[in-house]
Amino acid sequence: MEMRTVNEQEEIYEDTTAAPQISRRSDIKRENGQTKCRIAAKFFTAITIAVVAILAIVNYVKIQQLLDESSQLREGLAISQLQLTEAIGNVSESLANSQQKQTEAIGIISESLANSQRQQYEAIGNISDRIIELGQKLNNTIRQLTGEVAIAKSFQGEDCKAVFNNGITTSGIYTINVGGKATQVYCDMETDGGGWTVFQRRFDGGVDFYRNWISYQQGFGSLNGEFWLGLDLLHQLTAGASYKLRVDLEDAENNTAYAEYKTFTVGPESSNYTLTVGRYSGTAGDSLADNSHDQFSTFDRDHDWSGMNCAVGRHGGWWYYACSMSNLNGEYLTPGESDSRGLIWFRWKNNYESMRKTEMKIKPV
Repeated sequence: MEMRTVNEQEEIYEDTTAAPQISRRSDIKRENGQTKCRIAAKFFTAITIAVVAILAIVNYVKIQQLLDESSQLREGLAISQLQLTEAIGNVSESLANSQQKQTEAIGIISESLANSQRQQYEAIGNISDRIIELGQKLNNTIRQLTGEVAIAKSFQGEDCKAVFNNGITTSGIYTINVGGKATQVYCDMETDGGGWTVFQRRFDGGVDFYRNWISYQQGFGSLNGEFWLGLDLLHQLTAGASYKLRVDLEDAENNTAYAEYKTFTVGPESSNYTLTVGRYSGTAGDSLADNSHDQFSTFDRDHDWSGMNCAVGRHGGWWYYACSMSNLNGEYLTPGESDSRGLIWFRWKNNYESMRKTEMKIKPV
């Protein structure tokens, strides 16, 4: 065995004791390094988790904000849709109202045009009727001017019956002698044997019969048209002989009727031209039954038996009793119109239907 020195042994000892220490330090260092690594890893892991958590929280907050904004947007959109729906509804209602108003306006315009056209047609029809009527009047006037009036003016008689008895049988205007005065009258030479002296005629309303006392006394109108011969002439004609009265009527439907009275006289002015009438016959009914012995009345001379002025109420001049059943000198109304102011002869139809035509005429019995 090799023998070493104490120093060598000590060195050996030192070497043997130093090696494990170095190894342990290395292990410790390695363990410390590993520990540091683990700590660092955990730290970084914690940091990472923290960062991830923070990012998650931030994202969550942003998401919530987005969700809130989305909810607000949805609510705003819903409100907008509701407002849009209401606006559309209002617009639709407004359009509907506008269309209705347009439809109503079109209807009114159409109706107005139709009425206007109808009025134009009626006016044209009325004008045509008037032209025809004027043509007939013109023909009658021409016929009279071509001979009848000239013949009449050369003849002197006391009434139309005398003219007829002298061979003149055409109706027209003739001159007769009344109280020593030459007077023109219209003679009806065709009705019921002819020879009638006409003292009242109505057929178109062309002459106003709402006249004062003097007008009815003297007469008015035209012998070629509507006229009233005059109360003075009626008195003079009927005072010297017995006369009969004939009343000819035509209604709105051109139906005709007549009333004849075998007794007819008109008193003097001093009696206010009192009427005496009686002995009725005919088809029109006796609408003068209450008028015999009645005085003549006008709006300015009230001689009737009522508490009112019948001439004013009936708009004419007549032998009114208590406004009576007849009013042939009343207002010329639309034929067929029911009104006591019109040309009425109540007993024909027992109503106040206004006549289209009336004639009153006399001749000796």
